[in-house]
This record gives sequence, C-alpha cells and structure tokens, in this order.
Amino acid sequence: MTRRTDLPVATPMRGVTDLPPPIPFDTLRSRCPAAGFTAAHRADPYYHGLWMGGAQTSWLTRGAMWRMERDGIGVRPNAETGYRPTLARQELWTNRRDARLAAAGAVHLWRTLTAQQLAAVTGNRATAREDFMAPAFHAGLVERGTFMHELAGPQPARHNRLYRPGTVEAFDKFADELDYHERIGVTAGQPWTGGGQYDRHNVLATELALRVAEYCDVGTVLGELLGRLDLLSTDTRRTEHSTADAVLVRPDGHRIAIELTASYGENTGRKIDKWARILSEVDTRRVGLSVVFVEAVNPDRPRKKVTAAYRALRSAVGRAALGTPDAVRRGVPQRMAVARWQEWFPAARSCSTAFLTLAASRPTGPHTQRWQLVNLLDPFDLEFAPADPDAGQSLIRNSRHLLGVPAWMRENPPPGFYSSALLAHGGVADPIDPAPRETVRAARRDCRSAAGQLAE
Repeated sequence: MTRRTDLPVATPMRGVTDLPPPIPFDTLRSRCPAAGFTAAHRADPYYHGLWMGGAQTSWLTRGAMWRMERDGIGVRPNAETGYRPTLARQELWTNRRDARLAAAGAVHLWRTLTAQQLAAVTGNRATAREDFMAPAFHAGLVERGTFMHELAGPQPARHNRLYRPGTVEAFDKFADELDYHERIGVTAGQPWTGGGQYDRHNVLATELALRVAEYCDVGTVLGELLGRLDLLSTDTRRTEHSTADAVLVRPDGHRIAIELTASYGENTGRKIDKWARILSEVDTRRVGLSVVFVEAVNPDRPRKKVTAAYRALRSAVGRAALGTPDAVRRGVPQRMAVARWQEWFPAARSCSTAFLTLAASRPTGPHTQRWQLVNLLDPFDLEFAPADPDAGQSLIRNSRHLLGVPAWMRENPPPGFYSSALLAHGGVADPIDPAPRETVRAARRDCRSAAGQLAE
C-alpha cells in the first residue's frame, strides 16, 4: 500500500458559529430498511434536547410498576393490564420470535437506545411500538425509561421512550428457551448485565454509530458491550475492562474506537493516557486499532467553554500520543485522533462532508504544524496492512451472527461460526446437525450442577 505524503494540515480550530455547510440526511441514501426511522426522521439526541444538562431519565421496572399498582400509587396502561411474567415470557416465543430476539440483542449490545434507534437497528418498525416491547418489559428482560422535558411532540412516546437491559435473573429464565445460536446472537458471547449508566451518553454514541452504519463505507459497527479494551486489543490477559463508547470496523478490518466526551476532566485525561499505553503495546501487524475522541459539549453552552473543552482534549491527546519515544516509534500518534460533533453534524438531521470520511485531526506533523487532517475511513490515510489479511475480515464475518448489529449489516451470515469446542460446551455434538433446545438446556443444567458440586 502506498503511503500518502500530501496530507493537509488540519484547519485551525473553528468556533461553533463557523461550521461547514450541512447536508440534510434526507438528501442521502440510507441503508436502514425501516422507513421513517432513518437519521433523517429520528429525533436528534444532540440538537433536540436529549443532550441537555437538565434532561433527566425516569426509569421503570416491571417490579416497581407492580408495587405502585398494588399500593394504589399508579395504574398500568390499559393495554398491559393482562400481563404477568409467565404470560409475557410465553408471548416472547409465540409471537414474532425473530423480531423480539433482535430487539433483545440490540438492547444488550448498545446498553441504552431510544425506541426510534431500536427500530433502526432491528430494521423492524414494530419494535418502536410500546405494545410490541411490553412482553419483554413485563418479563423483566428490558427496562423502559422516558426523557423528561417540557415539550411534548405529536408522538412523545416514540421520541422519548428508552430501553436498557433488565436483570440477570429475568434473562436466565428467557435464556432457557434459546438454542446456542440464538444465545450467541442475543448476548454476543458476553455475560448478560442489567441496567445501564450515562443514558444521554449512550444514546449519543448509539446515534453516531447508527449514522456511520447508514451512510459511511464500513464493515460493521458494534456497541459498548464489545468495546472492552481487552477485546479490542485481542489481549484477554488484560485485567482492565474499560470500554469504548462504540466501535467502527472498516471493510479492511481496522477497528476505530469512539470515545465521546461532553467535558474535559481528570477522568478524561486518564482515559486518554490509557489508550496511548494500549496502542503502544498492540501489534499493528496483527490488529488494526485506533481511537478518535469526539468532543460533544452541550450545544447550548457558551462558546468559550466549548472551545476550552476542545483545546484541553486535543492538548491531552497530543501529550499522550507523543509522550514517550516508544509511543512515537510504535506509531501511536497516527492512531489517536480528535474530532468535533458539530463539525461532523453542523445541524439537526444533517451531516457535513467531513463526516462521510470521518475526517479528524491527529498529532503527526512537525512542531510548528502539529495537527494534520486524517480521513479515518480512508486506508491510505490510516493504514492497516496485516500479516494475515483474512484475519482482519473475521470480525466482520462473525458480527453478522449478532442480533444487535444493524439489520443490513448482518445479512447472509456465513456458516461455520462456532468451533467444535464451543459447540460441545453448549451440548451440541455435531456442528452440521445442531442439538434441539432440550439438549442444550439439559447440558446447561448439568454444567450448573457440576459447578455447584465443585463449589461445595
């Protein structure tokens, strides 16, 4: 691969009033098959108030609803009066099973989604409806929330409703009805973890990844669940389980971790230093990995504060990337970049040309012109030449089996996803003829029993 030597210097930092011309999303072709739920139609979490400092999320679990109803504090919606956990779980399997599995996988992979984002990820308009998600809610598989603010649109539930994973106990009852392939599709091979944190942050990260999947040339996009640094670096010996907010995978297999920041503080600085250390240890001939820090300060904050936060972020990335001779020798500056939300998305439901190639700046220039432009999706700008080119494609191929990946990116999943050892662990003796669910459940019960005897 020929290295480009004509990379331009990054433009001077601009104020929030000097933005590139917006390109409305409705003038671009979206890959999302769910009509009415593309980026051109979804509520914009950055410009439509979900990113406001005062925006609060009110979460509700099935148990809390039952207790409030029992004690006369509230009454559940009329459409949900007949739901009990057992009946809810039964409906999960007897009515539109595939769509409900996809919704569960999306909630688990992305941690927090709006109803509109859920419909976009699953590619199914029905998943945006509260009545469709009611069985999963009453079975405890998901929790639902609402962004609270004064404005109420014509479809407030569709705009403001959020979902996040329910309890581990509820999932264990749900999982007893899954075959091994379905379980991997829903959980991505990771333990089920309930609840969530940083709702606005998660929603914004989900929206960014969805927009990339809809309009950019990428192989796949992955949520926070698979953004753990030990997974991205393929070094499972690491004990640090920090996670990126989202992961973009280029067609050549290079992984771009997304780190959103709404302010700059000590925690941000420590995260930047950690990324510099990890990137200096990654074998670039085997793993293509880089990170871009996206400044996404509240758009209503004073211009000076927004500018100060971006300057602090960029300065910290430059110090970390160039902090040691070994980091420079290992190419860390080439793989740490900084971008601004408003330069990628200068207006609601719009983008700029910079977004389509994920244009950012990185500290690769001489001292007098340290920051240079890089198009993160361009393999000539951000190179990846693995010793085994096929290895870079394995993540994209395997991701097609994950139900939380956007629907249009998991079409035609390849065969032979599971190794014999993995299948044997699930009770499947022959990969060509998967065992029925009863066999898998029995094998799982035997494993639990054996584990209990060892504990004793």
